[in-house]
Amino acid sequence: MSKKTLWIINQYSSTPEFGYGGRSYYLGKELVKLGYTVYIFASNNHHLLKRKPNFHGDYYVQNVEGLNFVWFNMPKYKDARSKKRVYLWFKFAYKISKLNKYKFQKPDIILQTSPSPIPFLGAYSLSKKLNSKLIFEVRDIWPLTLIEIGGISKNHPFIKLLQWVEDFAYKKSDLVFSNLKFSWKHMVSRGMDKSKFRWIPNGFDKEEFDNPEPLDSNFLNNIPKNKFIVGYAGTIGISNNVESIVEVADMLKNIEDIHFLVVGSGPSKINIEEDARKRKLENITFLDPVEKSKVPSLYKTFDVCFLCMSDVQLNKFGTSLQKYFEYLASGKPMLYAVNSPEFDYVEKYAAGYEVPSVNNLDISNAIFKLYNLPDKDIKQMGINARKLAENEFEYSMLAKKMDQYLKDL
Repeated sequence: MSKKTLWIINQYSSTPEFGYGGRSYYLGKELVKLGYTVYIFASNNHHLLKRKPNFHGDYYVQNVEGLNFVWFNMPKYKDARSKKRVYLWFKFAYKISKLNKYKFQKPDIILQTSPSPIPFLGAYSLSKKLNSKLIFEVRDIWPLTLIEIGGISKNHPFIKLLQWVEDFAYKKSDLVFSNLKFSWKHMVSRGMDKSKFRWIPNGFDKEEFDNPEPLDSNFLNNIPKNKFIVGYAGTIGISNNVESIVEVADMLKNIEDIHFLVVGSGPSKINIEEDARKRKLENITFLDPVEKSKVPSLYKTFDVCFLCMSDVQLNKFGTSLQKYFEYLASGKPMLYAVNSPEFDYVEKYAAGYEVPSVNNLDISNAIFKLYNLPDKDIKQMGINARKLAENEFEYSMLAKKMDQYLKDL
């Protein structure tokens, strides 16, 4: 018996060729291997792309290992904070609502994924026209994130609109997926029936990690040799709390063997680099991001993978940063400085240290402890991290879990 046809609506999705792949792409690819027909619908213009797919017409279908990736022609916008980006949520929702007019294989299931809930309106309309089951996937809790981290008032008219759409989505969906393990607590408070909830965490692609592209020699030359490297790779923004790395580097500057490596870009990078210069720190290096295919090779240059987040109430619902799972897959110990005490895999598996206090002194002490561990203990932590990744968070395994949930519909 053939499997179902699934349409994934994700405005900011991408393939590794044009962006960074990501959750929708990797799960979609694995579901194809399980016999599903999968379409992903995304915008060809968004801030998470490395380069834009150019084509004539309204859309372009890129076939990747049997996965139908449909790029819709959408207007450009300046950056993630552009007001035009908000307008494009509505435009994308409208395009989605009209997908029934295209000659794509009719879906049994439509999955619309956040962060913005606005496109759910288009997905809901489409599901009614096509008589398809509907799943709402929450990867970031909006508008709560905008209120708690963005500092926008809950009484702002646009926040109220987003709140209405979020509540509507919980009530009208057949199932609600999330990569945030405890987000159901918030969802139930907004009117969701708890029986709808399914947790599917983010993960890693084993093939990519086992067969990475090497780093360029010029890039490698910027990484200090014979040092204990505490590495961070990812976005440098408000929620990532990367400024704590600079403060911790300052605390440990007298230990010459410890060096901090920050690889990435983001709105806070200039200020954080300036802070390091003012402190005259010589034990921290900032480098630009590398291509997705080279990220596993980057992690091999780390002795410890450092993951930090701002201490906000949202963390109580769980965290699911992509680098968390990639750090584990790298086979290196992790320093997990996040106040999300129930999400304690690193400590349970002895895959590194957790610092739930998110206190810089506690973080520096944890790094010092890792630095002083015998090599065999550091190596064992890395082995434990990789085992954890393979046992719990490998995308082919997560797709099988998702398959079981889709069978319920």
